[in-house]
Amino acid sequence: MTVARMLKRLTLTIQSPLSKVQTSLRPVMSQDIDKICGKRPSRVRLTPLIMLLICSLASPSRAGTGNPSKAEAEYYVAAYARHYHVPVEFVRAVVEQESGWQRCVVSKKGAVGLMQLMPGTAARLNVTNRCDLNQNVSGGVRYLAWLMARFHGDLRLVAAAYYAGEHAIDRRGLGYSNPDVVGYVASVRERFEREKSLRK
Repeated sequence: MTVARMLKRLTLTIQSPLSKVQTSLRPVMSQDIDKICGKRPSRVRLTPLIMLLICSLASPSRAGTGNPSKAEAEYYVAAYARHYHVPVEFVRAVVEQESGWQRCVVSKKGAVGLMQLMPGTAARLNVTNRCDLNQNVSGGVRYLAWLMARFHGDLRLVAAAYYAGEHAIDRRGLGYSNPDVVGYVASVRERFEREKSLRK
């Protein structure tokens, strides 16, 4: 299927207006898309989602995915990460680790969505629909930003707290020894380093 046909089909399926959160983030998202994909053609008016889809199809590192749902998820991840001053590569690493970019996956423990929010965490973050990409990513990134402030930017502790809860890591700091937590942090770190290398 040609890019033109894909864009036409995607445009026909997008009927709902931007939410209040999307509208408030529109300037941030426009700047992010310019940074990710380069300056937009001056004579063409494209919605941010369609612009990101074009970039994902054209980008060598993302070529071949052909997944509009993932493109939308990447769009929210980049916009919210920059808005809340969390490294984009770190958020991408957490998403990959948590859900593999599946927008409504449910874990055995009851975590839901792209960033695998537990019910209690979602309630704290005012996330009412954990399967909604906008709400899920907004909540997850806000939680990461809060953890970064709590642990003074140490991403090892942020990753550990995202997995095990901030109170457990408050008590142990870098002395955590649970094999699951150690494995989780190591995996996120590996994905984080890979994401950074792709963006050089």
